[in-house]
Amino acid sequence: MLKATYFPVIFLAALSYKSPNEIGRYYKEKLQKIDTSQYAVVKYDDRYKIFNNATPATISTDEIDTLLNLLYEGISKYNNSIKKNELMIRKLHQYKIQLVPVLNIRGEKEIWVNGLCEERDNAWKHQIIYVFDGGNCYFNAKINLTTKKVYEIGIHGFA
Repeated sequence: MLKATYFPVIFLAALSYKSPNEIGRYYKEKLQKIDTSQYAVVKYDDRYKIFNNATPATISTDEIDTLLNLLYEGISKYNNSIKKNELMIRKLHQYKIQLVPVLNIRGEKEIWVNGLCEERDNAWKHQIIYVFDGGNCYFNAKINLTTKKVYEIGIHGFA
């Protein structure tokens, strides 16, 4: 009798198990992959002082995939941590995304993510667009690809 009671529980647990590959596919589907018309890799310009003591870097397609997974998780955490009356970061496909890769002083690859929901021309594909206000129409995040950490994530303020 005892064995019969545990069998359905074990059977259901086995059905709900997801392998790491299935979890990765879930996150990629959830991300609604940003196509290349929605993001651009922009060379770091030290005039904006986004990073201290950083040098411009490149970013590979695999690194972009990793970055998007980290960004999605970071946005989820951010949106779940804010108060009900505060604005959340929108779904990624609602933004044009600038990726600004650098190597920090320790040789770690970091990316500044700049999300823009309103861009009238294609300047965003070639130069950093730096906006001070605009609420959740704009967001920023920094992601250290070496340590897999997302930090300084949030929306812009209001004028």
